[in-house]
Amino acid sequence: MEPPPSDQVLIERIGQGDVPALEWVYQTQRGRVVNYVLRHGGTPEDAQDVYQEVMLALYANVVAGRLTHLVGKLSTYLYRLAENQWLSRVRVRNRLIFQPLDVDFPQDEATDGTWQDAFLSRLLTQIDSRCRRILSLYYFERLSMREVAKRVDLPDGESARKRKCDCLAKLRKLVNGYRQLGDEFGDLLETTTTQTDSFSSDR
Repeated sequence: MEPPPSDQVLIERIGQGDVPALEWVYQTQRGRVVNYVLRHGGTPEDAQDVYQEVMLALYANVVAGRLTHLVGKLSTYLYRLAENQWLSRVRVRNRLIFQPLDVDFPQDEATDGTWQDAFLSRLLTQIDSRCRRILSLYYFERLSMREVAKRVDLPDGESARKRKCDCLAKLRKLVNGYRQLGDEFGDLLETTTTQTDSFSSDR
């Protein structure tokens, strides 16, 4: 049995239009990317979409001459592409899903919105996977309620619409709960600061 080709050889073959080399990469590298998306709140459909985008990006970069020599492993390169693709999708998806809930965050240029995205993602993991799928299909992929119903095995568009409303209600409850917690923490912080200032002035 011949040893598998090196990563560098694969890149060179892909650049020469070697379809079997591209197929070999597709088959052998898929698992790590898919598992990454699934571990970070994605659905199997999300994982497949991201992997397709990763492979398209790899092919485009090689053919355009932007990737001719690998610095590290090919798997690491693909993993980084997957991270970027998934984070971009999450950022857009989260904003679209939470828009009807009127969730407004102050802009933080220092973090580039990273903590807001992480917070919204955390909220989404606290509802069931079917809800996440329905909201993503409707707000992110812009499917009709009838098409959403087909994707999630609901009888009709009206059933999907009702389920979407229930899912938004769950998210709204979570958001309000965090807001209340934040207000209570803010009040506690203000009270503690006042007491500290008073103690310092007494001394």
